[in-house]
Amino acid sequence: MNRSAVLHSRRTRASAWFASLLLSLLMVWGTEGAGAQTPPSDPTVQPHGSVLVGQAGTGTAVHRWLGLNAGVVHGRWGLAGEVHRGGGNGFSSMYLGAGPLIRHSVHPRLEVRVFTGIGHYREQLDRDRRSRSVTGPTAGMQFRVPAGPIVVLLGATGWLGSHQGEDTPEEAIPGRGLRLLLGVGR
Repeated sequence: MNRSAVLHSRRTRASAWFASLLLSLLMVWGTEGAGAQTPPSDPTVQPHGSVLVGQAGTGTAVHRWLGLNAGVVHGRWGLAGEVHRGGGNGFSSMYLGAGPLIRHSVHPRLEVRVFTGIGHYREQLDRDRRSRSVTGPTAGMQFRVPAGPIVVLLGATGWLGSHQGEDTPEEAIPGRGLRLLLGVGR
């Protein structure tokens, strides 16, 4: 990889990492001033988990995926991780991301969770098994609504980086992705 490609890759990662941290800080300050409910100061660590589903594309070009989200929360702060596995539209995909999260109760029946961290996305073409991957900053947001003993969630997860793989030229190719989430959990 030549020098300009390496510098571009580093700048892309640094600016994306900064943007994901800025999003978290804005979330904290924005909800503080908006009269948000502070989560209870419970001294225990609360685990959480969700099953996620999603679809990219429409018609015959559909790529569906299934995923899991898990983590722990202690008061306002916590850790979260997600894994997605997808297939369809001529390729298979896998996403894995983890990092710290911030939790805010916007309303007694609505909680918002924002996380940032490191993510890895890999896709592989079905017909010739060529693959490429992206590793870099990731960020996500979930709106969680309690519905009896379960929680229904709606959110999004995104990632940035530079493609690496068998069919990647010497120049760095910026890569990014966004997945909308629908899920149920506890």
